[in-house]
Amino acid sequence: MSSSNKLTLEKWKADAQLSQQNFSKLLNDRVWDQFSLNDERELIWKKVSFALFGFKETYDDNEKSVVDELVEKCIKYGNKDGHVYLAFIFVFVFDEKTSESLHFPIIRVMKGDGKVAENSYFIDHVGRVYDCWKGFLDECLFDGLWLCVPEKGIYLFQDDEKEVNIQYVDKTNSNKVLRDLDKLSSTSNIVTSLAMITGTMLTFTPLAPVGMSLVAASSIVGAPGAVYSTTRAVSKLVDRGKHDQSLSLMNGEARSCWISTIASLLSFGNTASLGLLAKSASSGRIVSASLRTFCTSLNITTISVNGIGIINSFVEVASKKKEDITAFDILQLTSSIFFFTNSLVNFQTANNLVKDVQKATINEMRNELNNDASRKNFDSILRNTKKSHGNMHGSADFIRGMKSIENKQEFFLAIGADGYGKVKFNRNGLANMRNEPVVYKNEFLNPNSIRFSQENVYKPEYIDDMIAKMKLESWTVDGEVIFINYILI
Repeated sequence: MSSSNKLTLEKWKADAQLSQQNFSKLLNDRVWDQFSLNDERELIWKKVSFALFGFKETYDDNEKSVVDELVEKCIKYGNKDGHVYLAFIFVFVFDEKTSESLHFPIIRVMKGDGKVAENSYFIDHVGRVYDCWKGFLDECLFDGLWLCVPEKGIYLFQDDEKEVNIQYVDKTNSNKVLRDLDKLSSTSNIVTSLAMITGTMLTFTPLAPVGMSLVAASSIVGAPGAVYSTTRAVSKLVDRGKHDQSLSLMNGEARSCWISTIASLLSFGNTASLGLLAKSASSGRIVSASLRTFCTSLNITTISVNGIGIINSFVEVASKKKEDITAFDILQLTSSIFFFTNSLVNFQTANNLVKDVQKATINEMRNELNNDASRKNFDSILRNTKKSHGNMHGSADFIRGMKSIENKQEFFLAIGADGYGKVKFNRNGLANMRNEPVVYKNEFLNPNSIRFSQENVYKPEYIDDMIAKMKLESWTVDGEVIFINYILI
């Protein structure tokens, strides 16, 4: 390969045309070279290695690996009864931003009867296989550059002159939107990751509310970039598969894409599972131990895989020359950092998450009460329920029972000072007093309009006694005042 600096586009076009002219004379205008797989496989290897790296006495292991891959693909796509038909052409590329010019070999492999050169397979210098010449021009790796190529993918001369037919292809705007989005998403990933880290640090200071808001906002703002980077990783894998490039984890780019895809899917799944867990806890549903274990394991796995993604991406970027690092490489690294930071910031075991959500939900309910007496009764019933059913399950029973009560203020006012210590919520979300009458949860009604039915109480033997007592200003059980003027049914 060759390069020159500080070229203008016009000068490069002239130089590229002259170079293509020289290559066409060197390779002649023959359409195909025929090789026997029985005794000329080594000759194919030598031609491919010379086209890629020039003549050398020895090639290093990396160069040998590249040549081996291209030779195998030539045989895979071009084998016709023990023979392979190949031709070599060259593509010249120019970067207007850096004034850099390079050229690369392309192997044309016969498809079908080989009469139409454009309808051949084309294999580039990194082993990407294109189904036809148009496919190469549209999907090659030279986005953002100018190309000088032999017209129709073959060295042919004009009818009346000895000048080879060439064409210039302007790909400076090809996939520009994707390239710009790669850069924009990389910036977004870094900014939101730093914001999440800053917000997390603030949560340990008096500015904790600001820190929590910053963490939450960063997760929301960073979500589009995270989705985009995942889509790009998947599209890269699809593109590699389409062009018969390795999808093995041994390949650096493929490995980065696989890790990025798996890590992001785990992150999205982890976020969804924690959201479901939080929703269940806030609604008073009892979360099973197996589900809590699964969510905790998923959380730890997500952090681990994202950590591996950061290490892998950093190694890949560090191993490349500065000029070879692409916007997609940076996107992979920054997306790994974002997902890792997001997972680490939000990490907590499922048990702690359930307890935190229950506590926040209960505190919110308590804050809705507007007098000390109601709060006192609230605290007592919560304490009784937890004592009976355990902290986590008791909190779930309490939340479930509270959510079924429309007017919480009336409920706690209706529980008398001498009776509040005897009340708790049971597993059905019903208020149970001294393990005897079960107070139902629909709403408080005036005694004069109260209606009873056997299905509305667990112990029918209390119905007559209840009705009789409703004529009074209060309702008592064993001499203790439970309700004044109202009863919950």
